[in-house]
Amino acid sequence: MFKNIDLFTRRYWQITSAFMIFVFMQRVFHIPHDEWVIITSAMIYAGFNTGMVLKRAYLRFVGTLVGVAAVSIVWYFMHLDYRLAVIFLVVIASLITFAARLPYNKYVIIVTLFSDTLIQILNPLDFHPEFYLFDRILCTCLVFGVCVVLEYIWFGRSNLTRLNYINLCNSLKTDIQDFYQLIQHPYSGARVGRSKVFKMIKKINFKIDQLTSLIEDIQHEGSLGYRLNAAEKQFGYEVVQIFRKIVSIHYLQSADEQHHMLPQLCLDTEKTISRFIHI
Repeated sequence: MFKNIDLFTRRYWQITSAFMIFVFMQRVFHIPHDEWVIITSAMIYAGFNTGMVLKRAYLRFVGTLVGVAAVSIVWYFMHLDYRLAVIFLVVIASLITFAARLPYNKYVIIVTLFSDTLIQILNPLDFHPEFYLFDRILCTCLVFGVCVVLEYIWFGRSNLTRLNYINLCNSLKTDIQDFYQLIQHPYSGARVGRSKVFKMIKKINFKIDQLTSLIEDIQHEGSLGYRLNAAEKQFGYEVVQIFRKIVSIHYLQSADEQHHMLPQLCLDTEKTISRFIHI
């Protein structure tokens, strides 16, 4: 029965199981400030693939530790003059807004700094830095340890990231072939045809972004024994090159159907696609 379950459903079950473990830890162990366990685990498991979860776990672990150290420094200056808290919050909130595209671990530092500084301001009489440091680091270490153990020992055995990568590659082969056939259609220059072409371009672009992310995720799973061979690493480069050729053919056809480069470009693209779909 379990062999017939698709990849996404299996991964949903794994993520649900992980959250059940974190909720169990929160309810049974009575960890101080145990809401950090749920929040941190939710941030880490925002990614679908094992490699993405492992990457987020490592980056969040380092980012949180640096963020906690930064909070301690800010806490010291705030208590020299409590009016500085307003300035700190404005600056940090601006960083969160304008630095959202920073690397994940650096963004975690800013978010930790903002959230924990806000906790200090809202609970000035109930905030003890020594207990805060211990509780925050304890919760982060617990979540990090559970995530790594789950992904390496339990979930990693299912190899879902690589299976997802293979499915995406097969889907891209089909889409590339359909895209080329679409632009070769005699009515591809019509208004409806152009609409279909733009939708296909958007669809393939999205899948290429997914492929790039999956390749990076698999690299983070290298310690699990999952590595891409030379042909698989070349696949991403080839699909981008073929995609560019097909888009070029489409725009050349739209501008000048008698362009002298079209016959040779179409012939080269057909040969490349024929070899590509048999990789």
